[in-house]
Amino acid sequence: MKRYALLAALPLAALTISALPAGAAKTPAAAVRSANPGAVEAVVSAARRHGVLTRVVRGVAPASTGAVTVLGEPAWRNPSLYRRLGLVPERESVYGSLSGYEFVRLNARLQGLAAPEDAVRRAIREVDLEEAANRPTGGYSKGMKQRIKVAAALVHDPTILLLDEPF
Repeated sequence: MKRYALLAALPLAALTISALPAGAAKTPAAAVRSANPGAVEAVVSAARRHGVLTRVVRGVAPASTGAVTVLGEPAWRNPSLYRRLGLVPERESVYGSLSGYEFVRLNARLQGLAAPEDAVRRAIREVDLEEAANRPTGGYSKGMKQRIKVAAALVHDPTILLLDEPF
């Protein structure tokens, strides 16, 4: 199984935050610093507004002050960066009528992959769901649904995997 690099293991400062977004700045949050100046290994928040920070890091919401860069690029409105990120959302995002294979293939097609079938099989193998891949996800356990969301996030081989409340 391929191992994905933690943010701190990347050679450049993978994520820099010069100011937290509005809403997140007023809540308890801690940035765990790496050995690289300016780099952040993880942003941990017990606050109910942590989703604001997640959206800013993904580049779908602007920072109210300061700037957020991911892999040395500005996060806000940067479509070239989106393909380098994989997202496992907190919310239930699995279509129950689709099989696990179909769900991951849909994500591969949305990413515009040239050879989606190979990528889909690889991603499903990485999360150890090969035996259940052809079953409708509506019959999956919660853990299996989480794993198929991870496969969908990995299908395009992102540089960074963002997990929004993965457990």
